[in-house]
Amino acid sequence: MRISHLFIKKETNAEMTSVKSLVIQDFHIVGQKVSQPFRSVLLTSKSLIDYWQLQPGKLRENIIIDDIDTSELESGDVIQIGKVMIRITFNCEPCGKVAFIGSIDKLKGKRGVLGEFINNGTILDGDDVQILQKNKYEKIPGEYFDRIAWYLKEKVTDSIWAKDLLWNCGVAPGMIRALPRILEKHNILGKDKVKYKKDVSSDATECT
Repeated sequence: MRISHLFIKKETNAEMTSVKSLVIQDFHIVGQKVSQPFRSVLLTSKSLIDYWQLQPGKLRENIIIDDIDTSELESGDVIQIGKVMIRITFNCEPCGKVAFIGSIDKLKGKRGVLGEFINNGTILDGDDVQILQKNKYEKIPGEYFDRIAWYLKEKVTDSIWAKDLLWNCGVAPGMIRALPRILEKHNILGKDKVKYKKDVSSDATECT
């Protein structure tokens, strides 16, 4: 398995820029807008790019790997690219930025996997890739509401601001208005730990 393409995005909605290397400092890609925890890097495969008949970068991926089926990478696995190690967190959810390809149902599980860096270093175009260890870390739920429930149960002992909860879970910050409804709809335990800067209801306009 080998890297065939590398990309960065300088801003959230910016076009992907092809690069020859990714420099990892402070567990983030240098030159790229800082991502949420669990979402530091998006990896996909050449086979998925070919499946969708896309040009590299159109899935908004950072790394394309030849000769791998990213669906076989599970949350908690560790891969190594050159000397950089990455913890696989969960599948990358379809979003509006790739809606031109098809529906969310059509794209689900077919965009690639997200990960977070375990160490710093440099990834080069052409570097070898190896699956270093399966199931090294605890699994992180893929569905956003399950991830919120998991985080509140496992990571929050006292209380947490709503915006910090979404950020730390890797859930889109724009969902903050809907968070009270999400907590109620999915009967998420620990919802009393979530703090808001305003008194919110099911139609809340929460803090920025």
